[in-house]
Amino acid sequence: GVIKLSHVRATGRFLIDILPLLFVAPAVGLIESWTTMQEFWLAVVVISLISTIAVVAISGRITQFIINRKGGKND
Repeated sequence: GVIKLSHVRATGRFLIDILPLLFVAPAVGLIESWTTMQEFWLAVVVISLISTIAVVAISGRITQFIINRKGGKND
């Protein structure tokens, strides 16, 4: 209840609208450095997968903790 949805709705929509643009620069950087990254692309892919799974798992656990703490568990 600290931050009201009406206060951040416009900013959130703006960020979602420009989200694809935020990925253009990193994608171009990866394309330009492909010759350097060819040597260790498998390590980059594995690290990316592991970190993505870790972020999803930790975010899920934190969300469950907050929901249970507020007494919102109906299951």
